[in-house]
Amino acid sequence: YMKNVVETAKEKGYVETVFARRRYLPELTSSNAMMRAFGERVALNMPIQGTAADIIKIAMIRVYNSLREQCLNAKLIMQVHDELIVEAPENEAKIVAGIVKREMENAVKMRVLMQASSTAQWQQNTLAKHPKNRFLIFIMESYRSALNPKRRNILKTYFQDFKPNIT
Repeated sequence: YMKNVVETAKEKGYVETVFARRRYLPELTSSNAMMRAFGERVALNMPIQGTAADIIKIAMIRVYNSLREQCLNAKLIMQVHDELIVEAPENEAKIVAGIVKREMENAVKMRVLMQASSTAQWQQNTLAKHPKNRFLIFIMESYRSALNPKRRNILKTYFQDFKPNIT
């Protein structure tokens, strides 16, 4: 996989995520050896990290839409790598946790099972207009086991013939 992805990048001049988002790599044709080496590292990492980014973006959109459909007061406030942070009133905590977990795990269908877990931290809301409300912050962690670079043998299988099924 690793040799093939670099060779393909040199031929095409770009690499792609599973969802066909491209990163062009002019560094691969540089006369500077260090710049070429950088391009090769990017060619190796971008399909994996870019696919993880694509998946979390799909999950984020699905979570946002589900929260709106349910008319909840919860708000998707941040995305960091493979985590979604949701602010929710205490009385909505369990419902929101279920929605976020479901949407993250079902954002795309892959051969590798997508699992999401949550941790929660109670924090006092510091907004002046709601100083007494407490909000639950969910950190949903997902995709690490499926997209961990140490599992390249798994990645080879689904990167070669995977066609995303976005539901």
